Amino acid sequence: MVEISRCCGLWTIPVGCMATAAGYSIFALIGIIISIAKLANLSYLTGYTYDHSLTYVGLALNVVLLLLCNMLFLGVLRKHASLCFAWVAGMALWACVNMSVAVLSTDQDIDLINSEGSISEDAGPIANVHAGLIASWILVVLELLLLIYCGLVVHTHAQKLSRERVFRELSATHASADPNPGNVSYGMDLQPVMGTPLYAYS
Repeated sequence: MVEISRCCGLWTIPVGCMATAAGYSIFALIGIIISIAKLANLSYLTGYTYDHSLTYVGLALNVVLLLLCNMLFLGVLRKHASLCFAWVAGMALWACVNMSVAVLSTDQDIDLINSEGSISEDAGPIANVHAGLIASWILVVLELLLLIYCGLVVHTHAQKLSRERVFRELSATHASADPNPGNVSYGMDLQPVMGTPLYAYS
């Protein structure tokens, strides 16, 4: 997989991962607010049977997104590669489900907009449904576009942490074992390097 040396050409990879977690946390909070506002607005609509289940699913997805961001924060701060890898896998699954919910919810909102004439006059401005639909799709598109790049950033950091862990384990093994046969040590890329054995520097 492609690895990135610096996030956006400005930040180090760990800082980029923290920025990713912070950015998606903001997206999650905005999504939660939109879902709650949508539920509050639709509670005033009469004359139309609206299935609230998709809105509740969208709300739950944003809560899950917030939890994933917290997991990424912990992974970066504690240098756990497994948490970073789990974030990448979890976000890929989250994106697929989120897109499916967005498409189904859009169909339902369009039906609601088309049935404007059958809704009673005290139902509230139907423009709120238009605004909610547009805001939801702007959020979905931004999340998906950023996810491709941010996924590469987090995956790069996770691979680096994984290599460092393996290197530490190899270092500990060679430090406690007999002299290295053939006078071979290992570099950070885990390739054998002929020369002074690693334990000689410890």
